[in-house]
Amino acid sequence: MQPEHQNIPEEIPVISIERIDDETHVSDDNSRTRKLIIALIVIASLALALIVAYLVRKQWQRHTDVGVPVSVTAKQNLHKLQNPAGPNLPPRIIADSFIYDDACFMTYRICGLNQTDGKVYARLELSEPDTADQTVLIYSRSADHKADGSYLASIVVQGMSMPYVAQRYGYMAMQGNSLVMGISKSEKLYKYALDNNGSFFRQYVLLSDYSLPKYYDLKGEQYRNAYATTDGDDLYYVKTTMKMRMEDFAVALQQQGFRDAVYITGGDDYSYYRDTNLIRHDIGDIQKYPHWKWRDTIPWLVFRLEK
Repeated sequence: MQPEHQNIPEEIPVISIERIDDETHVSDDNSRTRKLIIALIVIASLALALIVAYLVRKQWQRHTDVGVPVSVTAKQNLHKLQNPAGPNLPPRIIADSFIYDDACFMTYRICGLNQTDGKVYARLELSEPDTADQTVLIYSRSADHKADGSYLASIVVQGMSMPYVAQRYGYMAMQGNSLVMGISKSEKLYKYALDNNGSFFRQYVLLSDYSLPKYYDLKGEQYRNAYATTDGDDLYYVKTTMKMRMEDFAVALQQQGFRDAVYITGGDDYSYYRDTNLIRHDIGDIQKYPHWKWRDTIPWLVFRLEK
């Protein structure tokens, strides 16, 4: 008797759904991780860009900000220097005075500059003018210097750069009949003077766009001098007749209506101006003339009449 065949059921393959679900979850997790990483990279990049922009802005401010409002930019002054368009006034010095807070100030308005056919020109000279020189309209000191002969800010004397060891923000630039004054860290006008046989020097800021600096470097009471301009670009040489603090001098200039002013070294040093008849008028004590000390080092700002 043959054994009976038993029906053995065929083995049915089992598909693990759970395994597929696990892989799907892993794939989703990886996708979310990638998206998170990309988002973090984007955020970090934006943050880095903002930080770089902030640092660049701070660096630019350090390069351009002088701490006070500025009435005329260096670019505008360069245009003025290249294109003189001042009022058509005959060359002369208008001497006057004003009193503020019981102190007397002498003013000397310099007329005849910044004209297309002007008869007055300004420049720095390393020799003090002779008292008999009738081409001199007025002159004064300008930049400071050290005992070794180096200057305390960038300076150009008739197209020649002089050695300097520090920097200040007030400046005067001149070429021929044109002269401008302003407040800036820019060296545009320094370079222009250097390339065009002009003159340029820097000094402390006393007043900028009718505003006073927060502090002044020079302390104590001394005789003070300045060049100051009005809103109409009239140029004045101003001297105190008594010793005073630098900030008090600046306030007096502000209250008198001057717009910009830069300090001029020299205290009560001697100089002179000439009237329309070419008669010399002394400014200060002539017994202090000539300045033997630092001869050929002191840069004199000289306004001359064309011959």
